Amino acid sequence: MTPERWDFMFRSLATSLLAVVMGLGLSGCGGGGSESASGTPRANLYLTDAINTNYDHVWATVTKVDLVGSSGTATTVYTAGTAGGQVVDLLSLHDTTSQKYLLLTAFAAPAGIFTGVNVTVSSSLSIVPKGVTTAVTASFAGSSGSTTVLSAKFATPQNAASTKNLVVDFNLANWNLNGNTVSAPNNNYLQCGPPNGPIDPGHIVGGDYFGFVTGLAGTSPDFTLTLGSDLAVTSNQDVTISTNASTVLYNSDGSPNPTLANGEMVTVAGTYDSANNILVATAIIIQVGGLPPPPAGVIGTVTADSLSTNTITMTIDGCGGFEPPSTSITVNVSASTTFIDVSGVTDTEAEFFAALTAGSSEIQVQGTLTGSTIDAVSVQLIPTVSGGSPGGGGNGGPGQSHKVDVEGPVSNIDVSTQSFSVSVAMWTGGWQTPNAVLSVKTSTLTTYQVNDAAADAATFFGAVASGASVDVRGVLDPKTSTIAARSVRLLPTVQGLLKAGQQSANPLR
Repeated sequence: MTPERWDFMFRSLATSLLAVVMGLGLSGCGGGGSESASGTPRANLYLTDAINTNYDHVWATVTKVDLVGSSGTATTVYTAGTAGGQVVDLLSLHDTTSQKYLLLTAFAAPAGIFTGVNVTVSSSLSIVPKGVTTAVTASFAGSSGSTTVLSAKFATPQNAASTKNLVVDFNLANWNLNGNTVSAPNNNYLQCGPPNGPIDPGHIVGGDYFGFVTGLAGTSPDFTLTLGSDLAVTSNQDVTISTNASTVLYNSDGSPNPTLANGEMVTVAGTYDSANNILVATAIIIQVGGLPPPPAGVIGTVTADSLSTNTITMTIDGCGGFEPPSTSITVNVSASTTFIDVSGVTDTEAEFFAALTAGSSEIQVQGTLTGSTIDAVSVQLIPTVSGGSPGGGGNGGPGQSHKVDVEGPVSNIDVSTQSFSVSVAMWTGGWQTPNAVLSVKTSTLTTYQVNDAAADAATFFGAVASGASVDVRGVLDPKTSTIAARSVRLLPTVQGLLKAGQQSANPLR
């Protein structure tokens, strides 16, 4: 999978590469100027690298970035705190012809003149030599603790208040691996970014954004928001985010009724709208309980899967919380694993496995890592990208049809057309409005259940009555507010699950 593909990743999968369109000019390690919505000067922090053909992957973890003033005083513009840092495959930031630019964060530009930059990284690296599948666990020469500070000087001192972009180049062409030690002549691990000139929008990529929702404004599904600080991001993070009907929104545990609100902890992935200086969210996960995701996560392409053994084998294209020991990993799933499809709807294990295609399906996994095996807490299918840009599939564009799971009371029952209406009480998939009334159309492809027992259409419509609770899974056409039902369930009077087979770990709330 190339960096242009939409890697639908979240905070614990912090190395996702999201195709971000920005097209901004650079000058040394900075240049130009921009402002946040509040009028405060802001700058964007990018990482890039120079290619080294001796290796297939170089995984490093960035924990902090400081601007160094003329007096030697350091001003932090990015920090991962105790969250562990941003794991980056540095070789993914350069293809066969040119550099790529990872948008690490945006920050409120501090006042003053700065002469250079310090990048704090984990002293350990995971390096995969060319043509092999097992990584070498290495460390930087001279490192004596858990972190190492890599430094670079600006070609000329920079005024951060007038800087639009800060570019840090991991100069991999200058790196040498000898045994388990990485060195560079004169400790020249870094250098400043490219000379003046616009960057091809397709060569700018971005990572995930993790924080508390602040400044939420608008009407569902068209919101704007910014992210407050937490253990993973600095308090001066200044990325403005917008949502629309194509944004995939769901709760981290797969529970129903995902709803944005100020103060919620979320992870955001998206594409950058350079004309409006805003990140358009392709996906937002609400972290239920306010806790970060599990410490280990991985994204990649499925190479094999077996429902009988409850396992999936996948490549490692991005990861978080660890530096990969190899180029592939085995995923173990269980009855407690949450399975989520491309629209944010929680699936059963059988439904999820039936949707996988070895060699093409892309998934993201969070769980507990042991060696080259991860015990999955959650597994999600990543939406397919069309046209080389993110957001081209999955939940569809604004106004396009997508999969939903809706529960609520029935009305307008029409036995002759085998249709009815449902008032939305609980849902997953898309942006629903509580108590909104959706039309439900059934067909010969619809399956039925009555009180958790399989039934046919005649039995269902003979048993259902106005006010009864039903669960409907199908494809919603938002233009007509109509669901083409794939399955319909008449629920018992006391119903504790959103759908058949949903895990008890994902109760309604």
